[in-house]
Amino acid sequence: GRYWDHSRYYERDRDLFRKYQPLCRALALAGWEPVTYARSSEPSVYVERYGPADGVVWLTLLNEDARPHATRLSIDARGLGLDPAGVRALDVLSGQAVELTRADGALGADLEVPADGVIALQLATPEASAKWRAAMALETVERGSVMRKVDAEKPPVPAYWVPRGTAPGRESLGEQQLMVLGEGMAQSCSQWAMLFQPDITPVTLRVRVAGEDIEGGKAAVDCRIAWVTPSFTHYETQTFDLPTGTYGLTDLEFTIEAEHALRSIQLIPTRTGKGKLKFARISLSDANREEYVIDPSFEQWYEPVPDGLRGRVDADYAALGSALTALARGGASVTSESTRGHLLSASGICSGLRTAIAEQQAQNGCRRVLRDIETVERHLGFVTLAAFGIAPPKVNGPVTAAPGDRIELTVAVPEVAGLPTQTQILCSALDVTPTAGGGAVQIPADAAIGTVYTVDGLLHIGPAGRAVAVRASHQITVMPPLELELTSSGIDTETGAARVSIRVRNNRLKPVTADLSVTPPQGWRVTGPGKVQVGPGKDQSVETQLAATGAAEPGMVEVSVAAKAGADEAFGRLSVLYIPKDANLVRNPGFEDGAANWGMDATAASIATEVARSGSASLKMSNPTVLRSQCSQGVTLNQQQPCAILVRASSKAVDVSGPRNREYSLYVDIYYTDGTPLYGQTYQFETGTTDWQLGELYLEPAKPIRNVNVYLLLRGKSGTAYFDDVAVMEDPRRKGNVARDAEVTVDSSYGGGYGPAPITDGIIQTDDLHWTEAAWASAENDQEHFIALKLPEPRPVGKLSIYWSLDAGLPRTSRLIHVQVRDGDTWRTAKEVLSTERVPMTQIALDEPITAAEWRLLQPPNQGSAQRTGLMWVREVELLSPAQ
Repeated sequence: GRYWDHSRYYERDRDLFRKYQPLCRALALAGWEPVTYARSSEPSVYVERYGPADGVVWLTLLNEDARPHATRLSIDARGLGLDPAGVRALDVLSGQAVELTRADGALGADLEVPADGVIALQLATPEASAKWRAAMALETVERGSVMRKVDAEKPPVPAYWVPRGTAPGRESLGEQQLMVLGEGMAQSCSQWAMLFQPDITPVTLRVRVAGEDIEGGKAAVDCRIAWVTPSFTHYETQTFDLPTGTYGLTDLEFTIEAEHALRSIQLIPTRTGKGKLKFARISLSDANREEYVIDPSFEQWYEPVPDGLRGRVDADYAALGSALTALARGGASVTSESTRGHLLSASGICSGLRTAIAEQQAQNGCRRVLRDIETVERHLGFVTLAAFGIAPPKVNGPVTAAPGDRIELTVAVPEVAGLPTQTQILCSALDVTPTAGGGAVQIPADAAIGTVYTVDGLLHIGPAGRAVAVRASHQITVMPPLELELTSSGIDTETGAARVSIRVRNNRLKPVTADLSVTPPQGWRVTGPGKVQVGPGKDQSVETQLAATGAAEPGMVEVSVAAKAGADEAFGRLSVLYIPKDANLVRNPGFEDGAANWGMDATAASIATEVARSGSASLKMSNPTVLRSQCSQGVTLNQQQPCAILVRASSKAVDVSGPRNREYSLYVDIYYTDGTPLYGQTYQFETGTTDWQLGELYLEPAKPIRNVNVYLLLRGKSGTAYFDDVAVMEDPRRKGNVARDAEVTVDSSYGGGYGPAPITDGIIQTDDLHWTEAAWASAENDQEHFIALKLPEPRPVGKLSIYWSLDAGLPRTSRLIHVQVRDGDTWRTAKEVLSTERVPMTQIALDEPITAAEWRLLQPPNQGSAQRTGLMWVREVELLSPAQ
């Protein structure tokens, strides 16, 4: 699901998307679809089919959502040319069996696809799977024999550093391997280090390097940093020069600063000119992780097989090829003694060759051989399942853990008649302590959050030295010990208090009691629990309420929450849009007065007193069968200028049928003062059985609104839904904006389609817009920049709001702005605004209201944001009348 998060792949494939996506979309709209003979019940999980051989089918299930999805996979076995009775399903990535249901030629499987994850299934009979796997193992051996001849005379090449042109040289300094650049020619190599930074964090580049007669040209490490926005991958190169002359190994340290959380960095050590650079280490680290570079010390190289091993390798490959040929192309049954004998023979050859390579410490020269052996053994593991008629082994244990946790794992062992079996837990990154039936691994106390450890469970079948290993994998993801998520739960329509939901997640393997500390802004009080108990690997939600102790101004209210359990802590912050209770334009919003002011279907809708979000009543819609139930109210606004509105409702579902869609929703129709409508703005609630859900729509109208119709829907579904706390409110921060009528001119516009239209379009929520529709940007130079607004007539203005462009989520706040009004033939500065922090919106209160028809926001030369001083970058400008 995150393949294209790698900036290199994303940029590489952009043209393919531009070329083929319109065609795919056109075909889909015309009713065409890929023939997979498989369906996922969950719309967010996509199924694709691959056919590596007759009788063997692979299906991949992709979930690109940020949360896992359960799905029912339905498969037409006959359509795929498979035997419905004999086919088996195997998870290729984990090596574990997937249970199938069978009915009338159809197969089914219940699966959970992880967030941003993929499941790959192999469908085949045991016989077909074994033949194909044996053929793949044989192909690996044959290809390896060819490549050894091709590579026989090649010089060593660093395994994880890609040469640009001629490969770097190699020298040894004791046991230290040195990568050498500049041996009489311009040389460089590169490696992409993947960071996936969660926040903006400086990165430290450490270089251990020696120089020999370095003179002229370039001696440096280029760092090509990359970050990704919803519409583009951005690159910037920072160059760090290395010393000249001649010097021994020297440790150098540089800091890579960036304005964004970085996705990746391409490291490019380079030498042009006279002399050599000899690198002992190139390393990247930040506050999140100690090392991002693979093989930072140049220990791993591709090089020819050592002369002393070539004869042994050739002979073993020939013998291995004979055994695999018998398995792949022989006529014996897959369960015959002959097949089992060839399996043990092939496994013994692989084991013996690996031992010989280790004894001669020839891992670098035999890198490809070891990789071939591993591939062959993995294929033979699948053949073994069919040969002995056994189910794959399974590793049982937690899939998440916190730093410092000890994880107990076991391997489920099938019985194999007549042969010894042994289990083993392996993990290259963690120490494993053997236990009865498995092993235990200790997660380091300093393990980086997000680290994924892969643990292999091995089942060895057969005598020592010839045993076939069947492998199953198990992944453990390191999570924060405590996690905290804050969400707005709306406003209590009876008291006016703002609700905040606090979800505490405990990722440890033991229960915890977390102390909660809620810090509201001055003038607000908090009511809610001070502690929350959370089970191991579970989460628990509680609710707190914020109430103003006096008259509170409408606007954003920021609350901070801390959760602490022993030494484990988690912190969260949330900004809640507070609009006072009396600003709600809905009459009887909590159904405390029964059905008054609401139009409802009397057959399915009623007032409930046993369930309420606030107060003592709610609206209940109960559909014993699939019905079309609804309740509605019209709200009159008669706006003079367009103003954003907030529409809210809370709902609770009990056995509501069907998928999430607009049939169970908060549904709004808007009617403008010119008589034109905007239909069908919806918030779709989750179906099934849920706790109270908050549905919220923030609507930014193109024209003044006359009235809105609010509908609470339960249509085309069975089940029961409760509704409460319905609200329609104009955003008081934006009322009285006269800039929507202004004629806008600017000094210049940036290339690529930027123009002034977004400045007064009334839209500040721009996540779904193309960047040229989201904001205006000036030319980027050392000149002054301005936005001029000409109203149809002089209007009084008391405040101005400037919403700055959000560049990858970061506001581009200008450091100095002059607010000016036209005074005859000149512009008079009414106020200077100095900004020292990056904020998404600057509100400017004039010393006293000014009545004028022409206004200008002037940015003096090089007073843009600290990161792009020559640019003025604005989402929206509002001129607010004094009453606001």
